[in-house]
Amino acid sequence: MKYFGIGGEAGLIEVQAYVYGALSFPALERDLLAHALNESLNTLGVSGRRASYSQIIYPCTE
Repeated sequence: MKYFGIGGEAGLIEVQAYVYGALSFPALERDLLAHALNESLNTLGVSGRRASYSQIIYPCTE
């Protein structure tokens, strides 16, 4: 739900397909999903590795 709350545009089926390796995502969608996962792990107090982000620099939209 965090992924959709921060602007993720892929549908639930697409997210599941990506997680299982059946679909590729654009870098921005991967980064939104990684960010949502990392936030969830932080909220749960889980320490250790986190999902990594792309090496792409996004243009400022302001």
